[in-house]
Amino acid sequence: MNGVLANSETIAVNTHTVADDGTTPLPFVVGNQNEPNGTQSNALLGSLSFSSMQKVSLRRGF
Repeated sequence: MNGVLANSETIAVNTHTVADDGTTPLPFVVGNQNEPNGTQSNALLGSLSFSSMQKVSLRRGF
């Protein structure tokens, strides 16, 4: 990475993987929120910036 780890926190993220129809996959979203039908909520749009970001999957096959 680009430096030394300064802080670390392990949290449980309770996210839905599919829309309310039971089949449509929901994307991983940063700075917004998925609605139950799979659309994104413009009312909850965030404004932010990242210097670096890493997605780590703990499940096999991803």
